[in-house]
Amino acid sequence: MIGQFGIGFEGKLGRKLVCQIVLVSALLSLIASTIQLYAGYQRDRSHVLSTVTAIDKSFRSGLEEALWQYNFPLVQAILEGVYIKNDVQHVVIKTDKGRSWELGNFQSPNAIVDTLEFVHANDAGIAVPVGSMEIGLTLASANARVWSQLWTILLSNFAKTACASAIMLMLFNKYINRHLRTIATHVSRASWQDSGVFVVPNRDKNSMPDDIDLIVDAVNFAKRRAQKDFEALKYEVEQRRKAESTLKQKTLALEDANNEQAQFIYAISHDLKSPANTVRMLIDELEISERENLSDEGKEILDDAEHTIVRMLQLVEDVLGYARTVGAGIESEVVDPNLLVDEIIKELQGDISSAKAVIDVSELPEIQGSKIQLRILFQNLISNAIKFRCAERIPKVSVRPVPSEHSKMVAIAVNDNGIGIAPEFHERVFGLFQRLHSHSTYAGSGLGLTLCKRIASNHAGAIRLSSRPGEGTCFEISLPRSQYAIQN
Repeated sequence: MIGQFGIGFEGKLGRKLVCQIVLVSALLSLIASTIQLYAGYQRDRSHVLSTVTAIDKSFRSGLEEALWQYNFPLVQAILEGVYIKNDVQHVVIKTDKGRSWELGNFQSPNAIVDTLEFVHANDAGIAVPVGSMEIGLTLASANARVWSQLWTILLSNFAKTACASAIMLMLFNKYINRHLRTIATHVSRASWQDSGVFVVPNRDKNSMPDDIDLIVDAVNFAKRRAQKDFEALKYEVEQRRKAESTLKQKTLALEDANNEQAQFIYAISHDLKSPANTVRMLIDELEISERENLSDEGKEILDDAEHTIVRMLQLVEDVLGYARTVGAGIESEVVDPNLLVDEIIKELQGDISSAKAVIDVSELPEIQGSKIQLRILFQNLISNAIKFRCAERIPKVSVRPVPSEHSKMVAIAVNDNGIGIAPEFHERVFGLFQRLHSHSTYAGSGLGLTLCKRIASNHAGAIRLSSRPGEGTCFEISLPRSQYAIQN
């Protein structure tokens, strides 16, 4: 862990910083030295070139007089005097008559050559050419001085940079590195949950605060805040654990209650079915044997009793169907709703013919779910569409797929042009035993749409309706798409 934080490599950050400073300093020194040397070289070169001007001022008059008077010993002396000047490489003096004197090295290719022309005024005041002097100058001394200065500057700068770097490294280690190591050691070894254990920099108490104190304060503040956050998180986790345990217990209790409720409803409905069938059989026997002996009022009472027991048997069947959908899990399979709806239409053929209804079924996508429950769902919706028809027009029912909001769900709409449902009853119609019409107008127990809602919920889907009185109703069911269809 220590190596991970760089504690095992003392001064690594300082060395890196000093190396970068050295590189930058060397680059800047090189640039400054180059500028300085270039300026010195130009100054030396100008000084060398000024030699010609100095020679011209010193020797012109004497050389012109010596050439005019053919004083060749003086010309030779002047030649030697010019040659001994600094930076003069060779000298050539020529007369206008073609005689010449030479002295020096003519082989250097880098010589700078300049020529001076000499004239002398005769008695008539006319300037007469008497000769010329060619002077070859060398920059060897200037170049030597440049290289000498270069090495001197580089060595001195290197020495200064090395000394400054060593001093900076020691200062960095004293004022920064050791405190960083203290902080890193504390962070790597001390737990953030250790209360009361904080970073303390190793320094004199009277020293002035600096950026290290800011880092130490930030680390200690972060530790205090982490301790508070940890305690808050620990408390929240504990509360969530308790809430999850309580929710789990309530869920189990609710599941038990649902199962007991379903079993109770099933048992009561099943027990009611037997005596209701007995009562119906007795009423049938009474009608066969005693109907002729009854008064008109008695016959009416007997008919009412028969209708009542029929409704009671239908109610018991509906309650049994509802009980089968409560509490128990579904056996999921791939269901083809096209085949399912075709079978339902065949079973309802009598009601369809008597109502002269038109059923239009579009191609429906496959569904994942319980075939038995889905059969009950579509049968209730289609039979309701036929039952609650409008007397003024031919009943028309359509079953078609509609766009779904979720890719893993299928949306199927069952539309009719029946009597419709007022908006204030849109939620009520899904309640237990909720009827909007009397038994004499429309038969039923009021459990059909409750069953539909329960079945949609069992499939993790939903059912909703849109309707206007006198215009018809549309039920849209959301059901899970088949797993095969999702994979492909």
